[in-house]
Amino acid sequence: MNDFERRLRDLGEKARDEVRTDLVPRAAHVRRIGRRRLIGAGSAFLSVALVVAGAAAAVSGGDDGRAPVPPAREGRVEPGDRCAELSFEPTYMPRGFAPAPPPDDGRVGIVGRFERGRATFIEVTTERHFQQTRPRTIEVLGARGTIGDIHEGWSVEFRHRKCDYVLHAYGISRPELRLFAAGLTSVQKPAVPEHGVAVWPEDTRAEAGIACAEAGPRERTQPAVVSAFAMEVLGWDSPIYSAPEEGSVGWRVVPSARDAYGGAVEAGVTVFTVEVEPGCWSVGSVSRLPDRRPTGVGISVRGREVSIGFDPLGAASARIEVGYGDRRTRAVWDSGLDEPHVLLDLGFEPAASGHFLVLFEDEEGRVFSATGGPLPAGDFAAG
Repeated sequence: MNDFERRLRDLGEKARDEVRTDLVPRAAHVRRIGRRRLIGAGSAFLSVALVVAGAAAAVSGGDDGRAPVPPAREGRVEPGDRCAELSFEPTYMPRGFAPAPPPDDGRVGIVGRFERGRATFIEVTTERHFQQTRPRTIEVLGARGTIGDIHEGWSVEFRHRKCDYVLHAYGISRPELRLFAAGLTSVQKPAVPEHGVAVWPEDTRAEAGIACAEAGPRERTQPAVVSAFAMEVLGWDSPIYSAPEEGSVGWRVVPSARDAYGGAVEAGVTVFTVEVEPGCWSVGSVSRLPDRRPTGVGISVRGREVSIGFDPLGAASARIEVGYGDRRTRAVWDSGLDEPHVLLDLGFEPAASGHFLVLFEDEEGRVFSATGGPLPAGDFAAG
């Protein structure tokens, strides 16, 4: 082999070594390539996710470009739920619509209904009847809600005062429902005045329920309540009482020493009882014993002012009490005044039921008869 051949061989071996070095990268080089591939794959995945999210927002997003709020919760709301205590009044009403009572089909949670006919109505409810589809964002009562399709109609879902509400609409267009929902105002339903329950020992049924739960097994029977009323309220040490006779609903109660009591009528009262809880009784009202004398009590409540007029039954004086819950207002009348009439200032406007009592006293200040009854919450007039 001459010199030329040896140089050619050396060049070929050097070339093979350089090629081998380029085709078999070092370990550090491999790690760098791995990191680049991982970053590249993550960037590609993120790009795809953003594209998908953007497409979803374009399909289901709201009119203002924001994602719709989650749909209202599922589930029924029982009668008396605090969410049903609100009512809603629209400032925009579709043509021909008017407020209407909810259907009498046993459903609960309905807080408002507006209709043009049986098949054309908008119902405000605390229940969702159908799953909303294709929701779009809408503002209702200053908060975000959604308007979307339901079976054969439209619905609006929104949240107000921590409660979820749904408008179900049939027979109108989507733009009309949008205007209706956007113009809603909320008002508290007026409280239903509580009817008077009893004179003694409690005024309201809620108070009676608590007392009955704490009472012993024989403390609130009819005889026990009648006797306690005669002793504690009328001041009779040893009252004599008899159960109602046939055709009567009142207990006859007289003091043990009737002959010593004055007044123009026989000493005694008729006590009417009321069962405020199963097996638990209260005094519902009290009146003088039956006779042929005309009688009557006139009472009116206007705000915090109470006016009571009565037949004195020959009494030398009378003690008058008006109470609501644990608040009592009292006055005294005596025969030296021109008329048997008193005015009282309660100091408050009654929001719960109460009672009134007029206790007629003889010359020695002993009660010989009485009249009284329950009072409803708020203003009242009778007699």
